[in-house]
Amino acid sequence: MDKTYLCIDLKSFYASVECVKRGLDPMTANLVVADESRTDRTICLAVSPSLRKEGVKNRCRLFEIPADKQFIIARPRMRLYMETAADIYEIYLEYIAPEDIHVYSIDEAFLDVTPYLSLYRKTPRELAELLKGAIYRELGLTAACGIGSNMYLAKIALDILAKHSPDGIACLDEELYRRLLWRHRPITDFWMIAAGRARRLARLGITCMEQLAAAPRELILRQFGVCGESLIDKAWGRDATEMADVKSYSPKQRSVSHSQVIGTRCTRERGQLLLGEMIYDLCLELTRTGMNCSAVSVCAGFSLPGGSHDSSGASKTIPPSCARSVIADHARRLYLGCAPAHIDLHRVGVSLSGLKPVCPEPALFEDMSEDRERRLQTAVCGLTDRYGKNAVLPASSYLPEATGRERNGQIGGHRA
Repeated sequence: MDKTYLCIDLKSFYASVECVKRGLDPMTANLVVADESRTDRTICLAVSPSLRKEGVKNRCRLFEIPADKQFIIARPRMRLYMETAADIYEIYLEYIAPEDIHVYSIDEAFLDVTPYLSLYRKTPRELAELLKGAIYRELGLTAACGIGSNMYLAKIALDILAKHSPDGIACLDEELYRRLLWRHRPITDFWMIAAGRARRLARLGITCMEQLAAAPRELILRQFGVCGESLIDKAWGRDATEMADVKSYSPKQRSVSHSQVIGTRCTRERGQLLLGEMIYDLCLELTRTGMNCSAVSVCAGFSLPGGSHDSSGASKTIPPSCARSVIADHARRLYLGCAPAHIDLHRVGVSLSGLKPVCPEPALFEDMSEDRERRLQTAVCGLTDRYGKNAVLPASSYLPEATGRERNGQIGGHRA
């Protein structure tokens, strides 16, 4: 049976939610969502459509907005945005079953509407208008919708065509895709072709999908490996992925990670403190989910003379563990090897990978101190789950330069 997918996205979601809460029209009000307390270099999480029409780029920094522009600065409220996203999902559920919905991001979702067209006796465009209308009527938010004969084409219809069409809806099948978009540039407008991959394609003389489709298959596979198959399919507008495939997908490798961008001066010593706070949080997460990690990775971003930035990182395989003392020791050694001693840092991150379930009983020759630490972390998890993340903290989190207590009240690194 021929498939029909919708890909629905909310226009300038965070900014639109803030406008609605203020009784403003999201399409005409000048508003940016940013935490100005973090200096004027803070990134704007969203820019209202009216400002974007005036040339202000989405995800710009506050100081990059021209001084002659009049606009409202709204401090991020991540919990509000998550609650609104849940309300949008409830609207979808009024028309579509959960097994036919894939939430791709906080404001974007794929819907397999194949069986619902006959149920509601509507065309794909009419069903898209129905859902858009319900979102606007109940929440005051404007959505755009891409319609495609596969999930990839629905996403492309949304990203390249629908967001610029008068009614916010666009439709693509493989034939229309080749006719309308084969020569579209830049190629980075296409889903999953980022700047790095575009540069590699450009070195092969490929700057549009038509050229990618015409390129020798062996060349693409040699340059991109298994990803080359996907690139070739995208060039022709093909995608065999169905909703059931997305729902059943499980990654072969699991990891947990934390990172933070530091707005104030950060020495290597302070970066080590922040790294320790993040490892404390990750080790509790491992304990809570009953997992050990077998690899630790650390990265550090730093500023260079002249205003440019660079970064370095290191990783190491370790015996499986979730004990904070063990993981922190390995991470500290990696960090001191990659973080420069006399240059200010602007970003610190750590990742724990190779996750596998903890054996329910300690091995015969297992270090019993690790078992005791795991049981201690289990007790801490019980307290923090009941009383909040700040109920039990290492003493270092009470130092003035620490950020753990503040970050525990945030969502995704932003104010809740």
